[in-house]
Amino acid sequence: MRRLRAKLGDEGRRIVTIKGFGYRFEGD
Repeated sequence: MRRLRAKLGDEGRRIVTIKGFGYRFEGD
């Protein structure tokens, strides 16, 4: 998950749906 958060970067808060499951990533 840390890798995805790092890739998001300045995107801030983004909701990504993977395989029908909702994952919430928060960019610090």
